[in-house]
Amino acid sequence: MSYTLAKFQPATVQVQVIHNPGDLATPATTVTDPNPVFAELQPAGPPPKPMRPKKPKAAKSAVPVPAESAFPDPNAAPAPASPGR
Repeated sequence: MSYTLAKFQPATVQVQVIHNPGDLATPATTVTDPNPVFAELQPAGPPPKPMRPKKPKAAKSAVPVPAESAFPDPNAAPAPASPGR
């Protein structure tokens, strides 16, 4: 017989089934050896270590973009219109 249970190692116990034929005076019987069957399950080792939460990466510091840059900051206020044009 085999026994299994979550978080335990499986165990197998050999069992012999004995059939005694009956006759006119006694009925037939079937017995198992050993009786009762006993199995002790062993723990399946230590549980896995819990994962630690990852630390969020530090935000990069915002570097100001010069006004004459070809790629101005899209969140910046628009430049005032020049009166000469």
